[in-house]
Amino acid sequence: MAHRDYNSTGSVQVSVFRNRIVVRNPGTLPVELTKADLMKEHGSYPHNPYLAEVMYQMGYIEKYGTGITENIRRMQEAHLLAPEIDLSAEFVTTIWRDNDATNVATDNPNVATNDATNVATNDATNDATPKDYLSVNKRIIDRKVAKKVQERMTEKQIKECIIEACIVDHTIEELAQLLKKSVSHIRNRFITEMVADGILLRTKPEHTPGQTYMTNPKLDK
Repeated sequence: MAHRDYNSTGSVQVSVFRNRIVVRNPGTLPVELTKADLMKEHGSYPHNPYLAEVMYQMGYIEKYGTGITENIRRMQEAHLLAPEIDLSAEFVTTIWRDNDATNVATDNPNVATNDATNVATNDATNDATPKDYLSVNKRIIDRKVAKKVQERMTEKQIKECIIEACIVDHTIEELAQLLKKSVSHIRNRFITEMVADGILLRTKPEHTPGQTYMTNPKLDK
């Protein structure tokens, strides 16, 4: 409410999927902040400062500029993937739920605990950036996908692994290494078709070096 763009006729949308909750809010960050700023202590620049002050006085806001970092901290304490933020069109926040696809717990519960602890420590000492959280999420997802990789897999199984891996964006080279296939095989047999079908999205303009792919957030896995 305090940050949305009331010049937009769009509505706040909350989509609940099996493994995530996606919140879409019209508007974007104020010019004073970047996405990296959100992941550490930062100032607050609400689009609607008077509304923000009323909400603060009523107790709906505990402290200005702490919402995102508090969400990240709580997700880490629950051993879940850190929330993801997409600013490509509007302000989109993806909150991962606790299930087989996204729970950071593995067969060794200490692995998840250590990952979460390491991120929290890095945040406290090095002002962790979104890239830090992305790399931790990617390691967690890759471990889970790697356990499903077999020497012989059907096309359906490979696609399912790609969809799960691309919860966090991956290059074709990373997917090929994870699935133990050649880069050309992954590109020609899967990525091209899955992008055309809207299952995967490019994260950069087409033909950009270092292109990565992510699972379409609107895909209900």
